[in-house]
Amino acid sequence: SVFSPCYRLHPDWFARDEQGQVVTERLAYGTMALLDPTHHHVQDWLHALFTGLREDGYTYFKVDFTQMILPCSQFSDTRVASGGAIRRTYEIIRYAIGDDAYLLSCGAPYEQVIGLADAIRTTGDILNFWSHVLVNANALSVRWWMHRNLWQSDPDFLVVRCPQTSDDPHRVKLHIPRPLSVTEHWRSGSEMQFNEVQVYALLVLLSGGEIILGDDLTRLNDKALGLIRTILDHQQDKAAVPLDLFESHDQLPRIWVIHHEDRPSIVGLINWTDDPQTIIFEPKRWGYNRFTEVENLWDGSLINWDGSPVQLQPRSCMALSGYLE
Repeated sequence: SVFSPCYRLHPDWFARDEQGQVVTERLAYGTMALLDPTHHHVQDWLHALFTGLREDGYTYFKVDFTQMILPCSQFSDTRVASGGAIRRTYEIIRYAIGDDAYLLSCGAPYEQVIGLADAIRTTGDILNFWSHVLVNANALSVRWWMHRNLWQSDPDFLVVRCPQTSDDPHRVKLHIPRPLSVTEHWRSGSEMQFNEVQVYALLVLLSGGEIILGDDLTRLNDKALGLIRTILDHQQDKAAVPLDLFESHDQLPRIWVIHHEDRPSIVGLINWTDDPQTIIFEPKRWGYNRFTEVENLWDGSLINWDGSPVQLQPRSCMALSGYLE
């Protein structure tokens, strides 16, 4: 904060623009200045901070907002540009916390943290609005291949609160309703309903990544807790491939598959639209011979899968577990 003693006592610790002015950013919690991680005193301060946290017993570290330094152009080390300054930040933190701690990067350019971060946020922030689900689905559909190849993917919190699952009076903060939009998606449209919550829960499962709960569990009913248990019971170690990613230039993938050779695979069929849709999953079209011992993930019922068309209601999904041979 520009009102902090650090800023007032050490103005030379902060990154600057082309005119030599300290770069500031107005955020919801105040006006912020950006530390210059190439300055030797800042490096000592960062190292001491994270070393102290590690010594206090912390093993999980989430580092956010480092991308905000990208507009800066003047650093103490004149050989370093803004991207290099971000990487230097993570190098200092990684060294301070050690290789046995877990480091999650959120917001930083991916290329700057390869080899340093254990996990990466691969989506935007989630809120319990369908607009956020659509945006995050788009991100996961093009980044699925990063999981376990470059780092562990973090799809953001699993949230299951909705009118059918939670009596939390703070479930939705007061806001002026806006039409659904994916270009200005922040809290656009309406709060999710249960069918949309199911789609999002399936999406988190299909990501193969971290599952971090983001609701007040004491305010959830049995329907919500059952959904959480199902997702946790079927947690995956690999990401789903969106098989029909290139079938359309303007639609999200509808068929997602996590294939295992020696245990049940997961197949997700999703209708992202506001109209009923027919989806066909024919194993042979995608290089498999058959789909056997198929189970409905939501209720455990067995399904005699024959590749027949599946009719899905708007904003709904079918989650299946079975052997893809």
